[in-house]
Parts: sequence; C-alpha cells; structure tokens
Amino acid sequence: MRTSAALQHKASLGEYTGGDAPHGYRLAADGERLEPEPAEQVLLARARSLRHKGLSLQAVARQLEAQRMLM
Repeated sequence: MRTSAALQHKASLGEYTGGDAPHGYRLAADGERLEPEPAEQVLLARARSLRHKGLSLQAVARQLEAQRMLM
C-alpha cells in the first residue's frame, strides 16, 4: 500500500514513475520529471479538436494519417 501511495504521489507531481512515458511526454534531462514533447502535443491537440467536432475515433485516425502523409 505504501508503494502504491508513493507512486501515486510522484505521478501527481508529474514525476517519472517507471515504464514508457505517456504519449505527448518525454523524460526530462534530470531523469525525474516528465516534460511535454512539442511535436506530439500538437498531434494530441489536433486529435482533441477533431473529437470535439464530433468525429469518431476512426475518422480522427484517418484525418491524422492523411495530415501526416502531406508532411
């Protein structure tokens, strides 16, 4: 229980708790904190915007893939 509580506390502070960093973030140089990955944050914002407009997850994926192919 103490380990779980400690990990939850670290996560609430934005500190790294192990494993892969969530999409949109990377491990900071200090090896302790997560920091935003700018390119992935743009992609996440675009996906949220498309979902907010009512597109299905599949439609969002198609839009993002089409956008990626144009780059």
